Amino acid sequence: MTVSSEAPAGTAPQPKRSTATAGWWTKKTETKAAHKRICQELRALWLDPPAYCRPGAAPVTDPFHWEVVIDGPPGTPYAGGAFPVDVWYPNAYPFQPPKLTFKTKVYHPNIDEEGQMVVDALQDYWTPAFTIKTLLLCFVSVLYDPLLDYPINEDIAEQYEYEYEL
Repeated sequence: MTVSSEAPAGTAPQPKRSTATAGWWTKKTETKAAHKRICQELRALWLDPPAYCRPGAAPVTDPFHWEVVIDGPPGTPYAGGAFPVDVWYPNAYPFQPPKLTFKTKVYHPNIDEEGQMVVDALQDYWTPAFTIKTLLLCFVSVLYDPLLDYPINEDIAEQYEYEYEL
């Protein structure tokens, strides 16, 4: 019996497939690349933090999970406050966005009860070009000027818009 290595007439040749588990090496490579990028961003954050932001406790023992503190911008109801934020990175970072969560309750139209802020950069417009500095600047910007067209809590948005003094 002879075995032909040619594909039957009219079909395209098929690539050879390994019987080993496909993809196990890509997960390790993904995590290694994410770790390298996160460490670079963390170093840059420590050396030159964005306005109203500062790194949390040191040393950072897990680069995929650490803390940053946002100081309330002046001229806002949050002035003088310090708001710790948990930063969680997925293994597929920067192709998936990190998860930033306020650790304390924040009375804000764009922050839910779990401490998550609605920011387009984390949902619909995420791109690997964004860094933690970019996201922190977005968070400070939303604290300074809430997105009243896209509130999570309608009551707080109405109060902010019509009864700001309260």
